[in-house]
Amino acid sequence: MKSILLGLLLTILCTSGCAVVSEDLRVQADPSLSFEQVTADPAQYGGQIVIWGGYIIENHPGQEESRLVILQAPLTSQQKPKTKDASAGRFIATQNTFLDPEIYSKHRGVTLAGKVTGKTQTLENDPYGPYPVLQIKEIHLWDDPNRENYDRRGPYRPYYYPWHGPYLFYSPRSPGFWYAW
Repeated sequence: MKSILLGLLLTILCTSGCAVVSEDLRVQADPSLSFEQVTADPAQYGGQIVIWGGYIIENHPGQEESRLVILQAPLTSQQKPKTKDASAGRFIATQNTFLDPEIYSKHRGVTLAGKVTGKTQTLENDPYGPYPVLQIKEIHLWDDPNRENYDRRGPYRPYYYPWHGPYLFYSPRSPGFWYAW
């Protein structure tokens, strides 16, 4: 009996510390409500709180309302979006503030808690719509996959050992360019 209680306590402690959405919204959200259900009939689920994730496709910023078009992706246990290949479609997330397109940029992973508005929206020049619309309550951005996080040696440069003399290196960033080091 003690081992069962200890296992349950450890599970609760491990999963509660990894969430990126606040406890209040996690309690309000309906975990049994799937993206596919809402997409099929958004009007039926209007007012429901959901936690969805995905990858930003477009950002339409505005002073009064910003709109993100997001490619839905299932979430891991840490509420991080999984691969884009597992997507069930797209949705639109709106917020009543300015969302900077340099920060909320294309391909950034997001996890958000929001209220289903019960409406759908089609996008200009997009044959795949209409998409369900969420009003964002909380949003969490994940690391930008295009961000360069190279150290000072660069992505392909080997370690420099000064006692071995100068080396010639090929630069992958500038094809056809060789440099001495």
